[in-house]
Amino acid sequence: MDKEGIIGTRFFENKKIQIVHISLAPFSELKAHKSDVDALLYVLSGTVEVEIGNEVLKLEKDELVEFPKDVLHSVKNIGEKEAKVLVMKILG
Repeated sequence: MDKEGIIGTRFFENKKIQIVHISLAPFSELKAHKSDVDALLYVLSGTVEVEIGNEVLKLEKDELVEFPKDVLHSVKNIGEKEAKVLVMKILG
C-alpha cells in the first residue's frame, strides 16, 4: 500500500490479527474506506485527524481509536511533521 505521501508496511500477521505500520507525510490523507473486520489505530508519533462515520477525532501520540467493521473511516496527518500509526486488524 504505497500512495502519495503514505507508506504502509505489514510486519505481522497470523490467523487472528494483522498489524500494519503506516507513515503519513505532512498533510497527506488515507481516504475514506471500509473494512470487513474491526480494527484499532494507535498513534506512534504526530497528530492525525480520524473520521469514523460522522465523528471526527484529533489524536496524538499514544492515543488509540477503534474502527468498527463496515463503517467508513479515514486518517489525515494534520501536522507539519510525519505521522506514524499502527493499524491492528482483528481477523478472527
